Amino acid sequence: MVRSRALDWGWLVVRLLGRWPLLLFVGGSGLFFGGLLVLGLTPYEDDIENYHYPVLVLLLQALRQGQLPLWTPAMFVGFPFLADGSAGTFYPLNWLALLVPADRAVVWLLWLRTLLSGLFFFLFLRAVGRSPAAATFGAFVYAFSGYSVGHWIHFSIGHSALTLPLALWAIERACQTRGRAAGRWLVVAGLAHGLQWLGLHPQVALISAVGLLAYGVFRGLEASSGLSWPQRGLRLGRGMGLVGLIAAGLAAAQLVPMAELGRLSERGQGVSYAFATSHALPPHNLLTALWPFLFVAPGGFDWGLTTRWETAFYVGQVPLGLALVAVVVRRDRWVLFWGTMALVSLWVALGSYAPLNLHYLVYSLPPFAPFRVPARFLQLTDLALAVLAATGFDLLRRAPAVSLRAGIWTFAAPVLLLILLGWATVALVTLAPAMAQSLLDTLYGHWPHANPWHADRLWPALQQTLSPQNRRWLLWSGLALLSAVLLLAAHRRPQWPFWPLVLAGLAVLDLLLFARAFWHLVPTTYLSQPADPLARYLLDHATGQRVWNLPGVPTRPNRLLAWGIREVEAYGPLRPQRFVAYSVTAQRGESRLLDLLGVRWVVAPLPERAPAHTAGVFFDPHRAEVVVGRRWDLPPPLYQLAEPVPVQRVRLVGALAYAAHLAQGTTVAEVVLRRPEGQTTVLPLQAGVHLAEWAAERPDVWPSLRHALPTVVWREPVFDPHGWRFDRLLFFGEVTLPEPWPVAQVSLHLVEPSVVVEVYGLSLVTPAGTVRPLDRFDHGRFRERLRTAAGRVLEIGVGTGRNFGLYQKARLVVALDPDLTLLAQAARQARRERRPVYLVAGRAEALPFRSAAFDTVVATLVFCTVGDLAQGLAEVRRVLAPGGELRLLEHVRAPWPWLAALQERLTPLWQRLAGGCHLDRETATLVRAAGFTLEAVRPHLGGLLLEIVARPA
Repeated sequence: MVRSRALDWGWLVVRLLGRWPLLLFVGGSGLFFGGLLVLGLTPYEDDIENYHYPVLVLLLQALRQGQLPLWTPAMFVGFPFLADGSAGTFYPLNWLALLVPADRAVVWLLWLRTLLSGLFFFLFLRAVGRSPAAATFGAFVYAFSGYSVGHWIHFSIGHSALTLPLALWAIERACQTRGRAAGRWLVVAGLAHGLQWLGLHPQVALISAVGLLAYGVFRGLEASSGLSWPQRGLRLGRGMGLVGLIAAGLAAAQLVPMAELGRLSERGQGVSYAFATSHALPPHNLLTALWPFLFVAPGGFDWGLTTRWETAFYVGQVPLGLALVAVVVRRDRWVLFWGTMALVSLWVALGSYAPLNLHYLVYSLPPFAPFRVPARFLQLTDLALAVLAATGFDLLRRAPAVSLRAGIWTFAAPVLLLILLGWATVALVTLAPAMAQSLLDTLYGHWPHANPWHADRLWPALQQTLSPQNRRWLLWSGLALLSAVLLLAAHRRPQWPFWPLVLAGLAVLDLLLFARAFWHLVPTTYLSQPADPLARYLLDHATGQRVWNLPGVPTRPNRLLAWGIREVEAYGPLRPQRFVAYSVTAQRGESRLLDLLGVRWVVAPLPERAPAHTAGVFFDPHRAEVVVGRRWDLPPPLYQLAEPVPVQRVRLVGALAYAAHLAQGTTVAEVVLRRPEGQTTVLPLQAGVHLAEWAAERPDVWPSLRHALPTVVWREPVFDPHGWRFDRLLFFGEVTLPEPWPVAQVSLHLVEPSVVVEVYGLSLVTPAGTVRPLDRFDHGRFRERLRTAAGRVLEIGVGTGRNFGLYQKARLVVALDPDLTLLAQAARQARRERRPVYLVAGRAEALPFRSAAFDTVVATLVFCTVGDLAQGLAEVRRVLAPGGELRLLEHVRAPWPWLAALQERLTPLWQRLAGGCHLDRETATLVRAAGFTLEAVRPHLGGLLLEIVARPA
């Protein structure tokens, strides 16, 4: 009798606590997030700094100004903001962020998401018959699971996952009612699922849709057990169709523009499977279900195979044990459904690591084709485990002792065994380090990995992780042992009324410690205030202006958006392909295309003045001579040689992009050599032989790389928007012809449509071993016409001297340039010429030559920088002999009034940035005014570039 009263009294306390689950949940989560708000801290990872926070700032700025941000001029050259994958313009929580400053809104949004997800999950568990205490327990498990915590800083993922439990609750209520009431609940389910799509992470919404459909079919079949199979199918089709129709209608305002933008983006035609399976859940990470920080050394070094926030597999140790109790004890359709969902979703999350690759089947479905990261299916795994954990929590009181014993030992036995194995590993590392290191290399070191670590760092990382000084290793080993012991004790003394409360308290403590240790915390002011000197300088001088950040600068993409600076080279998951094509052309070809974008500032690393060279191939590692790729719709390049050259070999320096999936020896492009008579020969360029993936050493690329690396001739550190640091690579390749071939024209044609070929330097080698470099000036006919320059030739603004080889008919060549560094480079080129070339330091406005000294004067893209153009042209007229010829290639004032006006406005700033270059000079008119007769004016690029041939009048 006394035992019965104590039992009733204990369960009364549990029930009283369970009657106010929302207050308990608010208190527990408030203890965590309230501390962050008081201390002014926020979880941090590169994505929140480079993407989510700047986009949130743009959204809040527009809303505070009473505008609906359909379009923003701040990203790229203008961007459909409504369609962006992270903005969530219509998402309700983002509007609530208007109440607080943007940097503090980050933590407030995390708290709201955590509270609401737990509340919705509580409602769902109560609807399926779980007790208030069990529902509160399940809410904590779900809201602080590895998937939820791992994606705290990914706003779109968190927003899109938030209302999944709400939709499940509504579907459950619809299955429990009939008639119009069921229809109303289906409407609620459709609205909840529509909010997931408004969160604008379509992959998460699709995964949720799979879970909703599976649960709807499962419960719908149960609820309509008295009907025939055709009637069941019709009812299910109508119900789930109504949910989908309402969801699509609610989210259409954002889904339609997002779908259109996605079609135009780099992912519009899908992605390779090597890319799609990146960031799968490695089998080793199953151990993190007990030790969540097993692959994080005490110093913070992450030696896991992939990023831990994408593959965080943890629901707490007591919840995992109770989920196993539910599976073993309660063998019914409910447990079978959720157990199957947990196993199948976990299997898909393994991606290409799984023996039977279910993820490839998912990838084959068109809606999933554009997405990567199989580990995001852990959303359904954690959901199912939280449901089973709540079910097991209720079974602690209700299950028969025999069945409960089997369930508890199903968890306790493996946990105790794993703890013993863990400490045996510690002993092995300490007593037999050579054997332990060999096992580490064999069982772990050779697996493909996406994290930026090298194999030589694994052994020290393992030693530090398993060290007795590693508090995380000791803490979670102790928690695992304590969880197993308490569950066994609960079975041995079931009459003690506080077991549920003790186990729930241990689980909550475990999950809160996990959440606190998972993320690095930084002050919220780190997001709102510029940290590096470059950003502070731009904040003072470039607010409201358009900036182009080139690769290699310390300021990350999108970082400047938060301070009102417009970024052309921004970052986003749906970058339009046409912008990428324009960007590549502007950066590595015609850099003056930036003028057309209204760029006021270009932020670039200091380049090397001298071009790099290897085996006679000169190249600028920061500017590709040739870029071909069908996805960018760029014209095939053509080199027109001044005179035929006998060619034995072709050498090049270049790289591939989007090419990791290509097998060794795959032909990616062809070099076509054309004789003067028109016959052609084709030389294949092969992956792994002549060219290779430029990002081969990027952590998520090299594990799936299928071709070898040719000779690397250039390395340059790259800081990826994802936070990876690796080297950009350029490769040397050589193709030999069976016999010498006289070449008048060289062209490059793409063969493999899925890649981009970048050539930074191209040279022809004669049978005698003479190397003939090609450059971008060979593309047009201006260089071809220079071969007719005869007599005494003066080249003004000679640069590095790449035109010297064209003056075959010249009797004398004199080269002038004011830059001594460039003259030194030109001297090296001059030494290779058969005839003498005289180099002179001087300016066009004061040519140090006697009158009538030259028969031809040549200048290519030079007179735009001459300070006094009239004086410079007068000097040219003076040194030209009677009947002499002036040949110019100059960019000029645009023929279109709107563009000419833009050039006028940009010229003052451009002069300071580009060595005095004038964008708006009417060079042909000024040449005529200087006393020349224009014999030929040939426009290029729609009249932006003029080739001028003139003689003194």
